[in-house]
Amino acid sequence: MIAAAAFVNALISRTSTTIFASAESTSRIEAWTNAGPWLTAAIVAIGIVSITIVVTRHTVAWQRAVAKGEDFFIRHHSIDVFLVGIVLAGIIATRSS
Repeated sequence: MIAAAAFVNALISRTSTTIFASAESTSRIEAWTNAGPWLTAAIVAIGIVSITIVVTRHTVAWQRAVAKGEDFFIRHHSIDVFLVGIVLAGIIATRSS
């Protein structure tokens, strides 16, 4: 029993001298690359620019699609009347009495 207590005391004294790293907050990117916080800022900036480019391109494409769709319905009156009739029938059918 005394030998077990001595063993436990030896383990405790060995682990108490361990030097722990500081408890400062770091991101995973900083931990992987050992770079400063500028790397995180650069990645965020690249992400914002990428999202802006994607949104802008999709907005332009949507505007072109709407404009071409309007031209199509101006040339094809019967399809326009048919679709408006279906929408109106759906609105009337979903109303409660």
